[in-house]
Amino acid sequence: MSKSEFIIKLLAKKDQLLSNYQYQKTVLIDLIKIGFKYVDEHFKNEENKFANMMLQMSLLKANSILQLAEGTTIFGTSKMEIPLIDIQSQSSIFRSLFENYCFFNHLYIHEWNNEEFLVLENIWKITSLTQRFELLKESTNSLSSDNKKKIDTEKEFVSQMTKEIKGTSIYAKNKKAIDNYIKRNRWQLTINDKRIQSISWKDMFENSQKNKGRQNRTYQMFSLDSHPSYFSVFQFGDLYKNRHDLERKTTLMYQTIEMLCNYLFDFKTLLKNEIDIDIETKYLVEILGKDN
Repeated sequence: MSKSEFIIKLLAKKDQLLSNYQYQKTVLIDLIKIGFKYVDEHFKNEENKFANMMLQMSLLKANSILQLAEGTTIFGTSKMEIPLIDIQSQSSIFRSLFENYCFFNHLYIHEWNNEEFLVLENIWKITSLTQRFELLKESTNSLSSDNKKKIDTEKEFVSQMTKEIKGTSIYAKNKKAIDNYIKRNRWQLTINDKRIQSISWKDMFENSQKNKGRQNRTYQMFSLDSHPSYFSVFQFGDLYKNRHDLERKTTLMYQTIEMLCNYLFDFKTLLKNEIDIDIETKYLVEILGKDN
């Protein structure tokens, strides 16, 4: 089948892709399977495993969204003919998937030079390890000797990464800002003309898209759903009266499919070898990923 023939077929099935849960389920399962094929291939050939682990995390999130889409019953209540869909929990997981994709694309797909990549990745690692040291501070005495050695090793690693950052020309121009970002555990950062600054999830996502003019409020929408905002509370009050959760489910399933297509399209560029996958799924990934 040619790509043009697939596009005609896809247009004919557009409504199914957007709102037919059983069809969406089949598509999402195929994407998850392909994702783990990419994971296996990448893991064999790359020393830096972090991009790989980020994809694995995202595949599990997509799988959790799929499982929640099957519905749930409430213990101790009368049986319902159709199980409830926990949209708020699905939204929280999707929001996490969104953030994962944004940072993966920002760090590992964006074309940084070697120095820029070193600074951004090292700050990401340093801030996370520093927060873990703080969490473990009060329980140090109860840790095993092996875990204490591990912490000491990680502290040496942080010192080495800090030294690497300070040896860059970027640090020379941004010393105060970088020191402040590390102190405040800020790692959502970007570099423009050797100037380092914070970047929002929204901007990361917009930078990841091929169609830069595309307006996307996905993150804002799912943030409103995930937090106990007034919007999420009053919407919850109406959600199950007329079973709007079933409609929301298929919308969220489509957005998960689209997000995974973005992820898989980008991740494929990190693979050294071509992976044999179903031609129709390959075209779908290219259309929903590349053409966005």
